[in-house]
Amino acid sequence: MGMQSEQGGQPAQQTAEKIDVFLKARGSGPDLEWDLGLQDPPKEGKEPIDVPPGLGRDIVFHLRSGGPGVNFLPSDPIWVQEGGNCPPKPGSTSGQVSVTDCKPNKLTIHDVNTEKRDLIYQLNFTGGAPPCDPLIRNGGSFA
Repeated sequence: MGMQSEQGGQPAQQTAEKIDVFLKARGSGPDLEWDLGLQDPPKEGKEPIDVPPGLGRDIVFHLRSGGPGVNFLPSDPIWVQEGGNCPPKPGSTSGQVSVTDCKPNKLTIHDVNTEKRDLIYQLNFTGGAPPCDPLIRNGGSFA
């Protein structure tokens, strides 16, 4: 039996859960490297994002430091492809992910998570910062 809402006995709408991801720069200029993880501040390195099976999820990337003028690139903040090698090709070749909001220090994407697969992605920045190219492991939807 589905959940009932308090108004009119209609099934309650399920909402996507949110996954917060934190980015922090190490070094500067051409030596800049990104740390990315689920804790704030992130550990050194790039932690994959595991999206558990079930509902889609909003993934919110929080840019904690990158240096002066380093922000998410508003015109093209993320490239995504299903499988393959890093870095992904420009744009998004996956119907699993879409950008829902892009602010200078916060990028929100929605992962529909309908297919179990690895998503290779690249975050793009302004200010001459190099891209960050980690991994999303989709668990897919329940069958």
